[in-house]
Amino acid sequence: MCLNPLCSEGTKLFVTISEDIACDGISRKKHKMIDSCLAPIVRALEHYKVFMRSSCCGHGKYLGHIALQDGRVLVVLEGEAANTFLISGRLPENQ
Repeated sequence: MCLNPLCSEGTKLFVTISEDIACDGISRKKHKMIDSCLAPIVRALEHYKVFMRSSCCGHGKYLGHIALQDGRVLVVLEGEAANTFLISGRLPENQ
């Protein structure tokens, strides 16, 4: 969930990411609007060829996530939610 005071719903940036890889195995690029607070993470993943399908910071209401093309989901935690996870190994229940 996003605790970044500069990130509110509707604060988006364009990033260039790979499209879903077609059956011919060729990766194509597309421009996608994402939550600005996730842009550095998304750019780093893309740089290292970790391809994504979607992302959302949670806007302070939900857990943030980045869905990968291979089916895995990265959960993005901040503040107390991150501390809870680091101590217990469990995701916060109130999300």
